[in-house]
Amino acid sequence: MVHTRYTVTDLGEIDSRLMQGRLSGYASNGEGLIIGDMTIPAAVVDRERRPMGSVLLSRRRVTGRSPKRSSAGHRQ
Repeated sequence: MVHTRYTVTDLGEIDSRLMQGRLSGYASNGEGLIIGDMTIPAAVVDRERRPMGSVLLSRRRVTGRSPKRSSAGHRQ
């Protein structure tokens, strides 16, 4: 389901982003659901890298226009 023009629906791109999140330990979503919304979720892991919880940082643009993006959907 597409919510904004930045919503990722390509399964290959979704898989790639999931793998990147696994490797880096966090992910990000810029306006994929709501224009002006940015979220960064991350797992909290123990010494053996087992998940123990999670955190989510979120911000909402209150004023101004959305920043320009490249054709890949990244902020410029």
